[in-house]
Amino acid sequence: MGPVNADGPPSGHPARGGHRAVHRRSLRSLPTGPGVGSVLPGRRIWLHADGVRMFGPGTDGLLRHIEGTGSLQTAARLMRMSYSKAWHLLRETEEHLGLVLVERRVGGAAGGGTSLTPAGRDLLQRFERFTTEADAAMHDAFAAAFGDWCATASPAGGPADPSREAAP
Repeated sequence: MGPVNADGPPSGHPARGGHRAVHRRSLRSLPTGPGVGSVLPGRRIWLHADGVRMFGPGTDGLLRHIEGTGSLQTAARLMRMSYSKAWHLLRETEEHLGLVLVERRVGGAAGGGTSLTPAGRDLLQRFERFTTEADAAMHDAFAAAFGDWCATASPAGGPADPSREAAP
């Protein structure tokens, strides 16, 4: 990390202060005060093949957009992803899984398109079922661990300050 400037973050650092500075800035923009905000768990789930992350929220979203639009190009555009990145992501996922997830039809008079194979639809259904059950389990575990803490938590998300509580 570079030397600290009088103006703030370390000089020469591409993230202008790193992830901690970004996190501090994002926390400053949160509203504060009684009754504002709530503490909830969050997660991102990926499937790994031989230690390589190969299917998660991004690929899931891409496949869902393909299913809805019938087009890899349109799905990529909806995800604000380049067509080549979307194409590469699909090829890598199919290689890692050993499955064909999409069928591609070359254009022509009838027009081209992309559709999910039965294996692709099955993967989406299984991933949705898995993430739904994981969310339910996570929320149950969160309630068991933090249920009483969140009821008395401060707006900033930490334990309540006993000196600020109203007298009975």
